Amino acid sequence: PGNLIYARPPERGKIFVSSKMNGSPLKAERRAAVEAIGEFPLAHPWAWEDSAEAGPYCSEHECVAQAGTSEGLVLILEDEITPITRSELKAAQAAGVPIFVMLKTGVARDAELERLIKRIRGEGHTTVNFSSPGELKTRVAKALRTLALRWWRSQMLQRCETAGTGAGGGALASEDFGGVKV
Repeated sequence: PGNLIYARPPERGKIFVSSKMNGSPLKAERRAAVEAIGEFPLAHPWAWEDSAEAGPYCSEHECVAQAGTSEGLVLILEDEITPITRSELKAAQAAGVPIFVMLKTGVARDAELERLIKRIRGEGHTTVNFSSPGELKTRVAKALRTLALRWWRSQMLQRCETAGTGAGGGALASEDFGGVKV
């Protein structure tokens, strides 16, 4: 595992799919997230069941390394967070990538997970509730489109600010957008 190279594909961003996998309780949800990411033209899903090259003895190392070299993380949570999932989340956070937390409704969450969700929301990451794999697929697709649109708009505003002009041709500064909430 120490000799593996974790490269990013040049044409599409790699989005890592993370969730509890012991006994595959979220198998249908993982499949829905992978499908949604795969249908988005700018992203490629990375999920253990489809993408892993390593064997079972280095699976944690492989997953944490992939999470830390991805352009985004879709974290599907139910009632608890496992140690491996927590490590994947930390790797993605260290990489500074967007994190999309998908929260299954109708389950009792443990106190540790509730604290984690509150912290992630406070950091400004996307948290969305879902009740079925179909709804999850729709929510992941919408989150990716929103991310792409926000990036596009931020690049446009940055170019306008650098040039000293706005979309209408007048001077525009970032403080002109004070109080605007997205």
